[in-house]
Amino acid sequence: MAGPLSWELGHTEGLVTSTRGHGTIARPRSALKRLGITRYDKVKWRDSDEVAFIADRVASGRAYDRNEQTQTVDRVAADTMIAEGLGVPVGSPVYARARLVKEGTQPTHTLTSYYRPEDVEGTRIVDPTPGPAGRGGGYRVLYDAGYEIDHMKEVLFARVPTADEVKLLQLPSVNP
Repeated sequence: MAGPLSWELGHTEGLVTSTRGHGTIARPRSALKRLGITRYDKVKWRDSDEVAFIADRVASGRAYDRNEQTQTVDRVAADTMIAEGLGVPVGSPVYARARLVKEGTQPTHTLTSYYRPEDVEGTRIVDPTPGPAGRGGGYRVLYDAGYEIDHMKEVLFARVPTADEVKLLQLPSVNP
């Protein structure tokens, strides 16, 4: 099998806002213990209910309610970045599993994972029911299907949120 099984874009968008006349400020939030790459440790998702994107919250002693995550699952055409991440040609159909994660009623971030259809069709990964894809999340689903994760690569970048993201993440509007 060529290429990775899934490719993920994670955004912690909306934590910093700019307001004319007030500058750039960080949205208030309680302290969060950052686990870094250890949040992907196999023991976390294979042997427990924990999923990587909430591991930091759990390690900080904060609760997580699976209803604090909603998602959509769509087949989309892979753009250049996604195609490179999955090892497929640009324009290939892939599944996009886009999540909005909240803490209580406050959105905290969005997260979108991309998967090759042949690896996930018929699994909980393509089920849009709110909450993680099941015990241990998507990594556990892939593991149970016989796929072993052998490495993890995170790519971080910053950009101005789109108008839809401002609304989705409940950010203050900034008029230039």
